[in-house]
Amino acid sequence: MKTEKRKKFADKGKAILQKPSGIGDFLNDDESETTNEPKAVKTKEKKITLSNEKKREEFKFPVELSEKLRKYSFDKRLTKTSIVIRALELLFETEGY
Repeated sequence: MKTEKRKKFADKGKAILQKPSGIGDFLNDDESETTNEPKAVKTKEKKITLSNEKKREEFKFPVELSEKLRKYSFDKRLTKTSIVIRALELLFETEGY
């Protein structure tokens, strides 16, 4: 019954916001892992398709850079991950990797 209410609540939220991303995506993250379709990360400039294989990386940023990333992600309504992915793609493109 709780999951039924949670689903109903998530559906109403999606209908109101007309955006596919939200807390429901985080709660249902296990479902996307089981499908064989690649997950896509949307940025303003380009849609990036990621494979289902993921590798967790951990980095330490200077406080000023971390704050810039936080502010940029909030202003542009993007995830920090999508911003870092795009930045790395641009770096590797320009460097020829």
